[in-house]
Amino acid sequence: MLTALEARMMRQPGLLEIIDGRDAGVVTARQMMTQLLAIDYTEGFNPNVNDAASDAYVRGNWDDIEHAFVTRRITYREYETLFRALRSQSETARSDASRIV
Repeated sequence: MLTALEARMMRQPGLLEIIDGRDAGVVTARQMMTQLLAIDYTEGFNPNVNDAASDAYVRGNWDDIEHAFVTRRITYREYETLFRALRSQSETARSDASRIV
């Protein structure tokens, strides 16, 4: 049986943990960006309940990137690079979806 620490170490690090690694000097900014650019991002959304808009919000992992930018944990240039990757990923997904229909 794994201890909580062992289980945590075996899972993939979260986005903010990757950024923490750079802040702590464990990885370089380049290594951090390489890891962040390899992630498939999800955007948060307001779900519909019984076909009606709700005031709930379901977080996506992109929310962590926005939080890191607003709290100045990543630079504008890093945010811009990640944002362009997100948009490219979204355009590819839309293109793939249109081919299915």
